[in-house]
Amino acid sequence: MTTATAPQPSVATRFDDAPQSRESLAAAAIAATERSTGRPWGGSRDPYDHHTDGAVVNYLRHEFTSYDRGGCDPADRVEALVRIAARYPWLRAEVNHQIRCGGRRRGDDRQLVAA
Repeated sequence: MTTATAPQPSVATRFDDAPQSRESLAAAAIAATERSTGRPWGGSRDPYDHHTDGAVVNYLRHEFTSYDRGGCDPADRVEALVRIAARYPWLRAEVNHQIRCGGRRRGDDRQLVAA
C-alpha cells in the first residue's frame, strides 16, 4: 500500500529576504523597474498609490518567487500571485487585478483572492 503525499508547491518564495515595510518595498520596486527599463519611473513614488502596488507585485513575483525561473506556467503565475497576497494583504487588490488581466487570456481568473 502506498501513502499519498501532499503535492509540493511548484513556486518557491523568498519573502523573508525582501524589504519588509511597504515604503521599503515600494522604493526597491521602483528602483528595480528603473534598472530593468533603463528609464526613470514615470509614476507616483507614493508607497500607497495603486500604480506603485503594481510595481511592488511585479518586483516580488520576479525577484522573490521562482515563477520566472520555472518556465512561466500560467498556474505557477497564479500561485505566485496568491502567495504574494497571503504574505502582503495590502496588495490583494493589485494581485486580483493581475490575475483578472492575465486570466482573461489564460482562463485562470477563477483563482481570485478574497479581499
